[in-house]
Amino acid sequence: MERRTFLGGLTLGMLTTPFLGEAQQATRVYRVGCLLSFPRTRTLPFEAFEQGLRDTGYLPGLNLTIELRYPLSWVAPKRDELLGGLAAEMAAERFDVIVAAWNPAIAAVKRTGAKTPVVMLGAIDPVGNGFVSSTSRPGTNMTGLMWDIGFTKQLDVLKEAVPKLSLVAVLRNPTEGWGPNYWREAEIAAVPRGLTLLSVEIRRQEDVETAIRTLSQERPDAMVIWDSQLFWRDSGAILGFARAHGLPVMASGKEYVEMGALVSYGADARAPFRRAATYVSRILNGANPADLPVERPGAFELAVNISAAKTLGLTIPSSLLQWADQVIE
Repeated sequence: MERRTFLGGLTLGMLTTPFLGEAQQATRVYRVGCLLSFPRTRTLPFEAFEQGLRDTGYLPGLNLTIELRYPLSWVAPKRDELLGGLAAEMAAERFDVIVAAWNPAIAAVKRTGAKTPVVMLGAIDPVGNGFVSSTSRPGTNMTGLMWDIGFTKQLDVLKEAVPKLSLVAVLRNPTEGWGPNYWREAEIAAVPRGLTLLSVEIRRQEDVETAIRTLSQERPDAMVIWDSQLFWRDSGAILGFARAHGLPVMASGKEYVEMGALVSYGADARAPFRRAATYVSRILNGANPADLPVERPGAFELAVNISAAKTLGLTIPSSLLQWADQVIE
C-alpha cells in the first residue's frame, strides 16, 4: 500500500520467569501498534523501547507483537492525511495498546475517537492540544511522556555561552505542537533574562527559504531550534546559513552540535522510549491510562562544540564545559 510502510513481524514476548515450563503457559499474544509522525529516516532508539519491555517481562515470541507504521510524506497537509488513514486502520484493528510518537500521530489517533489505550511518546503541550484533561490525571484513554526541551534552561546556557545576547530567533513548527501556548511561556521566560524573542515559523519545507530571508533581515544575535523532524531534514541548509552569518545556534539534540551548532540542551532521546515501555506494560497488566500521570522528561543532556565556539570568537566558560555531557573539540 503506497501511503504507508508496515513493518510487521517484530515479535516481542514476555519473560516472566526463568522457568521454561511457566513461560510456555502464556496463551495470549498482545498487539502493540506504534504510529510515528514522520517517515522513519532518522535513527530512533527503538532498541531502548524493546529493552524496556523485556525488563518489564515481555520477550519476543511469547506474548507480544509490535507493528510499526508511519506516513511516507514529511509535508503537511499530505502527512496528516496519511496519518489519518493509518490511525483509522489501527483503531479498527483491535490493538491492545497504541504508542503514538509526537503530536501529529497523537492528534491523528485522537481524531479517530477510538477507545484503545494510547501511550503518547514525545507529546508537546498535551493539555493545550486537548490530548488529556491534565497531566496529573489525564482523564482520557491517553497517557505517556511529554517532550520538554527545557527552554528556560536553554536560554540560560545560551546566554552564558554568548554573553552579548539580546535578540534571539526561535525556529518553530506550530504543526508539530509548538503553538501559541508554548510561545507565550517562552516569551515570559525571556523577559527576566533581558532577551527579546523573534518567532520564525516553518510549517513546510517551502518555508525554509522565507525563514532564512527573515533571519537575514532581522540579524538576531543567536538562533534556537525547537525540535522538528522537518528542521532535521533541512538541518544542512539551516546550519549552513548560521555558519555563513556567524550565528550561534542552540538546539535540543546533540546531533546538531555534531553537525556544527554551538551548543545543545534537551531531554535524553533514549529515556522516553524506554519509559514508554513501562506505560505499555502497566496498561497490559490492567492499569487505566486515565489514571496514569503524564510524565515530563527526567534526564537532560548538554553538548558543546568547542570548534564552533572558536570560529565564532567565543570562549565557552569552564562551568559549562565541566557540566557538559559531550564536548566536541
